[in-house]
Amino acid sequence: MKNTTIISLNKNIFLSFVCVVAFFTSSFGQIQIEEYPRKLKMPMSEIKEYPIPVAHSNCDSLTSNVKEEIFSGGQNGTLVRTVTYTDKCDQTSEAQQYFNIESERIQLKVIPQADVPNTRKK
Repeated sequence: MKNTTIISLNKNIFLSFVCVVAFFTSSFGQIQIEEYPRKLKMPMSEIKEYPIPVAHSNCDSLTSNVKEEIFSGGQNGTLVRTVTYTDKCDQTSEAQQYFNIESERIQLKVIPQADVPNTRKK
């Protein structure tokens, strides 16, 4: 009977240990990426200024590596931005965004006819 109690006690200790390890790895070792738009449509000049997704890690600071590739398709192509985050625990996570490239927006200034200088020779 004593042996059965010892085995049961060891089993409970083991299960407690497994639960603690599972909690530790799920709480402290993952990179969390905040929600971000994945499919966007804008001119190339705006894409370069568009911020990368925000990420957090409980394992010290993060570094990010941005890779951008342009593929044919759509009016002017599609730019795929892949951001790879790495924390101090050597864990990585990726975020991808797809930009449908639009033509650049051109602003035209309308000049009233009275303000247009007369360049005709007399």
